[in-house]
Amino acid sequence: GTLPVLGIGTLAFSMANQSITNNISNSQQAEAEGLADKVNRFMIERYGDIQVLANLPILANYKIREATTPQEKQVVLDKFIESYKIYDSLAVVDLNGDLIVQSQGETVPNLSDRDYFQKVKQSDRAYISQPQVSKTTSTLSIYAVAPVKDSVTGETKFIVRARMPVKYLEEVVKNYAESGQKYHLIDATGKFFLAAEKNQVGRNAKNDFADLDKLLATNKKSTFIAVDKFDNKEQLVSYAYRTLEGLPDWKSQVILATDTATAFGAQRELFWTLAIGTGLTALSVAAIAAWLAKLSTEPILNATATVARLGQGELNSRLVVDRE
Repeated sequence: GTLPVLGIGTLAFSMANQSITNNISNSQQAEAEGLADKVNRFMIERYGDIQVLANLPILANYKIREATTPQEKQVVLDKFIESYKIYDSLAVVDLNGDLIVQSQGETVPNLSDRDYFQKVKQSDRAYISQPQVSKTTSTLSIYAVAPVKDSVTGETKFIVRARMPVKYLEEVVKNYAESGQKYHLIDATGKFFLAAEKNQVGRNAKNDFADLDKLLATNKKSTFIAVDKFDNKEQLVSYAYRTLEGLPDWKSQVILATDTATAFGAQRELFWTLAIGTGLTALSVAAIAAWLAKLSTEPILNATATVARLGQGELNSRLVVDRE
């Protein structure tokens, strides 16, 4: 009676465990892809912001530009920062990188040696930089840069640059850490520039997660189990790669990782539920079997004992029979 119960319990756990594992993996993969999309959409808004700024009449229209004082231009830039609340510096420079006007704050130096300045100057289109440490503030930042073209002639006159500290991007993704998941954003060099564990920022993603190098090389999404070498914990790791049309030079690479002890907690609960249920059922079957066996064999054993006593000469031995 116990063998079928044990067999069914084992089979039920095996099938349910596989199904739950697949569901958890698929769910986390979908969340990773959703996070990558969220980052892309946040960045394309910044891509739009810098183009709006580059097309402001005080910069693009010759007559208005000449009629507006540097102080008035600075007021407009300051209001732009105050309205968006994610930039800490705006600056307009000439094609040599020299400052024309800037928002309040530390003085912006010549930008001709900055990679984002050179890219915009060469391509003559807007650009979003990879995260990099600001030489002025030593803060990890992302730069949105665009050419300022004359509204009449279309000739590039200036270059406008907006600086956004990475902490504002963190505000977009930090909710993923509240559910027990650890988010990681990877830059074009394969290093983490944003992570739930702050000390992981700057580390090489391929070194921290085994088997990730193949995914980074092919940009193939996948979910797998690996040991995070940063804290030596086994984790369920989901990698997602996303590009967004209209957002050149920016590709979101995201990792969501969850400790397997947390991710597969439901399986442990299922295991113990089935184990306890199967064990109690087996014990119940065994108890019923023992009771039935005792009920069936006790009259035979009593009769045998009585006959044995008669054979030994105890002729006054009696057997009480209460059944047909």
